[in-house]
Amino acid sequence: MVFFGGMWSIEQMVQDTERAYSWPAERVAPALVLALALAGGCTGVDGESGGSEGTTEEPMTTPVRMSSLTDYQPLNAAVITVNEDPMEELDLLSVRHGDEAFTGEYDGKAWMVFEAIPEGSFELHWRRSPDPELPDVDESLVVLATDQRELYTDRVYSGRPDVELATNADTELLLDVESMSSFGDFDRFEVYSYNADVIAGLTPSGEPGDGPLWGDTAITQWAVPWQVSSTRGPNPLVDPGLGDDLWLSHLRSSYLDIDSPADPWYFAEVYTLIEAAPLGLPPMVDGATTGASGIFATTPPKSISADLRTTEFLAELGPSVANPEIMECSLRVLLEPGVELPVYGLLPTLGEVTNVSTTALTDRVIELEYGNPFPVGTETLYVRCVYWYPLVHPIEGDTDNTVVYVDAGWPVEELDGAPLRPLLGSVREVMVGGLPAPVDAIRTGVGATPTLSFEAPPLGVADLYSVRIFTVDNTLGDDASVLQKRRQVLSFATTTTSITVPEGVLEPGSYYYAQITASVGQMPGSGRPYTHTSGRAVATTGLFTP
Repeated sequence: MVFFGGMWSIEQMVQDTERAYSWPAERVAPALVLALALAGGCTGVDGESGGSEGTTEEPMTTPVRMSSLTDYQPLNAAVITVNEDPMEELDLLSVRHGDEAFTGEYDGKAWMVFEAIPEGSFELHWRRSPDPELPDVDESLVVLATDQRELYTDRVYSGRPDVELATNADTELLLDVESMSSFGDFDRFEVYSYNADVIAGLTPSGEPGDGPLWGDTAITQWAVPWQVSSTRGPNPLVDPGLGDDLWLSHLRSSYLDIDSPADPWYFAEVYTLIEAAPLGLPPMVDGATTGASGIFATTPPKSISADLRTTEFLAELGPSVANPEIMECSLRVLLEPGVELPVYGLLPTLGEVTNVSTTALTDRVIELEYGNPFPVGTETLYVRCVYWYPLVHPIEGDTDNTVVYVDAGWPVEELDGAPLRPLLGSVREVMVGGLPAPVDAIRTGVGATPTLSFEAPPLGVADLYSVRIFTVDNTLGDDASVLQKRRQVLSFATTTTSITVPEGVLEPGSYYYAQITASVGQMPGSGRPYTHTSGRAVATTGLFTP
């Protein structure tokens, strides 16, 4: 339930929510994975202690415990449980109750324990240690509001836990693969390993020596830089000696069978997994070129008839962005690595249809073909519709695009031919500092700790809301080069429709915007979804400044 199609990395998801239109690196941001894992039940106002007039009773207190255990499910092997001190990667971890802050103690076995926390709701605050490449820039503050006392995560990841990460940019994979179906224009490939937890999309450049050319029936000496997505960190190395698999899939490019260019779906792009090759290779070595070879085998074709109610998805985006510059809808079959329930891992593409348009998209029944050569996982159909809109820096005048989106996913085996509709709508009536915050407005003087509130979606019932705040100012290097765009400064998980931005998040003179995600499919207090069926909707604010 994490990475889709190898399109991008975890850090991109954390730093740049708007890129999520390309299908999420995770269903939630990496920092928010922990938030969802820990988020508890309803947040409310603490009750006052009773007592006779003239006396004050001390509030009752109980410990708050946060699990430090994570399970990993290797390929064809038993689950491995790993216990790690949460503070090893964190710069801050505390429980906040009112004006009080409480630090915890790791018991070395299974828990981070915060003693004597007053009863009622509280906030858990944490922040990762600074990125070594950006030592003067704080990581995003992450907050969850909850009233649960035992925050066990139940987190389960696909693959083995002990992967080694490549740190040398010269690390390469050299591909030689035979018996390929004739390579066509715009075909692409994906490399995927369940056990080493890697995925990457590969697109030949069309130049000799850089992947197959049109009409080729084999891949010969294609050197691919090892730049892959993972939940483990940047660029894990594959080691077959430790049980790792490595696959290369061939995705055939085509179009829908539509005659009229006037049809809004005429230019939709189609990709179908038609064949795959399990690759043989020695253990990869950091900084070295590792040869990998195999033979493509045709994947038996499958198909889905999807009655896509596009207009209903897009209708949930209109209240947030009324006049998008571009709209996009995608229908994809991906392989969720979990079986009984989703697990955190990577989702290879089995088949997809993507339509990008500047004009209104229509409802359509789509015959989607796909193939699945992989030994483990749950075939899942995902729909996502996106509105693109311009984001203009109020001082510098630079323009960049960002997005809002609505998506939904269902296990293929549970589809019954019913129309595909959104499961959850976007939040409405977003306010910042007591002021309406539409996308085309700039609000000044909202204060250093404004309240951000919204109304619940009119469609569906959300399990959780996450509020992320981004600065529109880029992080620059000494040479004025852009090191980081639109940095996330806050991620706040809650079950209520109002949050207060913590002190120190917003800086005077800086401009920000917020994106509010309503989600269904993962209950607060659990570290994993309770179903393969899921839905999310993202709304956005205009710019605001303290």
